[in-house]
Amino acid sequence: MSPEGAASMGRHEWSIVAASVFCTISAAAPPFLVGVLAIHIRDDFPFTSVHLAVVVAVYFAVSAAMSMAAGRIIHRFGARRCMRTAMVLAVVSLALVASARNWQTLLLAQIAGGAGNSMVQPTVSQALGTVIPRRFRGLAFGLNQSAVPLATLIVALLIPLLTLTLGWRWCAAVLAVEAAVVAFGVPDVRGRDAARPGTIQPHRRRRRIGGSLPLLMCGASFASMAGTNIPAFLTSSAADMGMTARSAAALQMAGSAVCVAVRVAAGWSGNGRKPDYLRPAAAMLVGGGVGYAFLASGSIGLFTAGALLAFGLGWGWSGLFHLSVTQRFGDDVAGATGFVQAGVYVGAMTGPLVFGVVFERLGGGAAWTITCGMSLVAAALLLLAQLHLARAVPATPHPPEKEGSTQWA
Repeated sequence: MSPEGAASMGRHEWSIVAASVFCTISAAAPPFLVGVLAIHIRDDFPFTSVHLAVVVAVYFAVSAAMSMAAGRIIHRFGARRCMRTAMVLAVVSLALVASARNWQTLLLAQIAGGAGNSMVQPTVSQALGTVIPRRFRGLAFGLNQSAVPLATLIVALLIPLLTLTLGWRWCAAVLAVEAAVVAFGVPDVRGRDAARPGTIQPHRRRRRIGGSLPLLMCGASFASMAGTNIPAFLTSSAADMGMTARSAAALQMAGSAVCVAVRVAAGWSGNGRKPDYLRPAAAMLVGGGVGYAFLASGSIGLFTAGALLAFGLGWGWSGLFHLSVTQRFGDDVAGATGFVQAGVYVGAMTGPLVFGVVFERLGGGAAWTITCGMSLVAAALLLLAQLHLARAVPATPHPPEKEGSTQWA
């Protein structure tokens, strides 16, 4: 293949990007779906706020526990098989939600969904990092990371279309069908099986994990603790501020749209061969911290501006973060992503729990102030990780475009 062809994006490459987006949407949908549908689920069987907190926390706990091993699983069985397995688990999860008659079934649904979700991001990062040309890799990661706010938008749009007409179970059923279609549509991408030059030895991998990756994991955890609070608690806080339910829903949808746009734009700005995008990601987290501070201000005007800032910057950092991990750890993208992604899931699990307790006892102002602190701590940790990477380990180059040791087979 010519260098020109290797640096271009054809139909095959775009199909991989599309598959990564739809796989991420399907894997991320179960907890958001249950959270949004909670008030409707309660009409069919007892489902308290405690039940909701437990089932959502279990989803992220299973994701965190299994994410550490995801890299080894992907290298052994192949990315395509793992992605299809993740989509089958998503189908099982969403089907259980659609057929649930008690909250214990919803708990089983989140266990299945969390298991599938744990494999998605490491697989996607490995595929995008080895198949997509570098000049388009930032855009690909931005599009992929837009999938999570897209999932919240899709779930929100399904409520007036299906929940209020046919019933809440149809929302889960439609998403289960979508996940099944995605499972059959995962493209076939094959790379070289032979180990490529520059593959790190186990002792060097352990040295890396012993240094920069824990900083990255902790930074991602604090960033996720802060970012998960914005879609989870914005409408409740808006109601406490005196906004109507319609205005709060419109603000949440606008914020999700801003987040999608920022993630894609940030990814596009990251196109190229620069190995690190942690400084821009940290700057976004600082901007998100300003947004969280506005949410704590008590002014509806500042609250509205803060919501858009928090959605756009405080929840928009992940594309550049995962791009940087992929560029730095090109010799073991799936393993490195699985390691840092465990921190993301731990943060997503603990952030709303901390926020909820503070919100109940001290009010929304205190809760958003603490969230601001989480975002600033995350920014500081990413900057420390950047310094450590720059001093300790040079960036590991990727193989030639369109080649890699991991197969989608």
